[in-house]
Amino acid sequence: MSQIKPTPQHSVMMQAFTKERTLVIDHQALESLTTPAFLTKFMFECDLSHLLIKNVPGNIDFSELKSWPNLSGILLAPTECKHITRGLEAIQEGRSWFPRAVTDHWMRHYLNTQQHQSTQIAQLTDKELKVLKLLSAGISLAHMAEKMFISDATVRVHLHKIYQKIGVKNKQQAVLWATQNLTKTAVEPSES
Repeated sequence: MSQIKPTPQHSVMMQAFTKERTLVIDHQALESLTTPAFLTKFMFECDLSHLLIKNVPGNIDFSELKSWPNLSGILLAPTECKHITRGLEAIQEGRSWFPRAVTDHWMRHYLNTQQHQSTQIAQLTDKELKVLKLLSAGISLAHMAEKMFISDATVRVHLHKIYQKIGVKNKQQAVLWATQNLTKTAVEPSES
């Protein structure tokens, strides 16, 4: 494995393996030495495609780690050299390297989120879905009212009910929620 020589003070905290195009960084270094934006720039400039985080405590919220760029693997503490080697080999073969505890945590979070979103979507009426779709498309309230053959006040009532059902406070948050949670078919309500 070929290595970019790290600075002496960070040699234990961060190593770049050029052959595998992988940056291996100690979990402690994430918050103390860098930010996701800086790490993204650093990895781009060094032509590194993968991030492997080592010495991750087993008792943390693993959801926080997903924000790091190009995350391809996690090694729980204490990380030994043989674990790094196995992780790098897996990444070089095109696989990711995550412990079962991490994937279980992420899957539980994903399933809970999906269930919550499905419940929120199911609470919306066809007209509310149509209003949400039009809002997401950038249509003004007056144009929505005209398009749906209802008054501006009725559109505002629909929006108020939508905000309550999906847990947002304003139009911008509703548009963001719709973008993140509604599939193309889910925002195609039947004409009513």
